[in-house]
Amino acid sequence: MWQLINLVFSFISFLRKKKKGRYLQQLISNGLKLGENVMILDNVWIDPSHCYLITIGNNCVLAPNVKLIAHDASTKKYLGYTKIGRIIIGDNCFIGAGSVVTHDIPPNSIAAGNPARVICSLSDFFNKKPSSIETAEKSIYERLLDSSSSVCRKTERDFRSYN
Repeated sequence: MWQLINLVFSFISFLRKKKKGRYLQQLISNGLKLGENVMILDNVWIDPSHCYLITIGNNCVLAPNVKLIAHDASTKKYLGYTKIGRIIIGDNCFIGAGSVVTHDIPPNSIAAGNPARVICSLSDFFNKKPSSIETAEKSIYERLLDSSSSVCRKTERDFRSYN
């Protein structure tokens, strides 16, 4: 019985990965710029209508439920309303779970919140808790590399090679 349940969950995980791959492939073909070694976790939403305004740098992690929004859906531009524009997430960035990114995130930083704000730089984070990072790093990589996890770790070159 448990083997059947594990088989069903493995199949569901496989379908999620495949769907996420197609979703990202479509965004890249519409102009999304995706760097090398970008890790996109579950339920990340990237603005499909304005994805050409979004650039994600190398070695970035987008935690679960992150949203990248490149426009405000306002039809009142002529009244002087502020509109959201181009989003550039620099290299080596970590975007925390549930964040809504509406503006640039500088390289080597950790951002979180709604709207996402820079919390600290990577060097500050590594200097604060070096011992806990070492133990957490092992468990994070074990979970991310687990075959049942629905993590997408692809680059733009990988997606373009499918065509």
